[in-house]
Amino acid sequence: MRTNPIRPLLRWAGSKREALHRLAPYYPGCGRYIEPFAGSASLFFYLEPHLSILGDANKHVIDLYASVRRAPVAVWSAWSSMPVSKDFYLQLRARAFAEADPVQRAANFLYLNRNCFNGIFRVNKHGRFNVPFSGCRTGRLPSLEDFTESAKILWRAQLFNSDFEVLVTAQVEKHDFVYLDPPYTVRRSRMFRQYGHHRFDLHDLDRLQRALRVIHSRGGLFLLSYADVDEITPIAEEWFVSYYKVRRNIAGFAAKRKNEQEVAISNFSPVAIS
Repeated sequence: MRTNPIRPLLRWAGSKREALHRLAPYYPGCGRYIEPFAGSASLFFYLEPHLSILGDANKHVIDLYASVRRAPVAVWSAWSSMPVSKDFYLQLRARAFAEADPVQRAANFLYLNRNCFNGIFRVNKHGRFNVPFSGCRTGRLPSLEDFTESAKILWRAQLFNSDFEVLVTAQVEKHDFVYLDPPYTVRRSRMFRQYGHHRFDLHDLDRLQRALRVIHSRGGLFLLSYADVDEITPIAEEWFVSYYKVRRNIAGFAAKRKNEQEVAISNFSPVAIS
């Protein structure tokens, strides 16, 4: 692992960037790394596994990684040349995904992601991105070096636009390490994590449990991170569990940041985490 880990290209609601030092010790360092809910893939970029599979039900995420892998300089150039303004954001939002050129379409998606409210991905019933412009700073933006280094790591990965359970069932083999970071959902109020046609809902928790059992039955290892909520209890009771704290900017404003407890669930005794 390098001294300065690769910075994820995407912002993502529920990103694990603040918990990487808690989650990384679970990785055995051998076997394939598989992440069925890729999103910003922060743990993937942090660990830089030699063989991996990244999957996501969001086609725009996978298309971005495919374009960056193939043409990192072109995607960076197209993205970094766009002006940051509300007017331009709204104009691009109306046509971003209709772009035919994959490099420009990837740059459009990245621009919307970096300038939308809180890194949220949400589309309406017509599949149109409808998250408002943020107007707030989003931290240090990815550099050209971030793009080129990301491309090198992405060449080690197979990319799949896929449902998580389908991916697990089709791909997991003995000795694979599978990291699952699904959007969080609760009965009384859906937590602000993911939106659109592939929204993760309560019924998907049963499918998630099935996927974990498939991984375990095939001799793979898994790590699942989730909010410490009642809905995850039936899954947690079957496996090894530990807890950690993360600071979340739930409302999009610094004054609304708070510490939340999350749960790490695995099918092997976890490495001691301090």
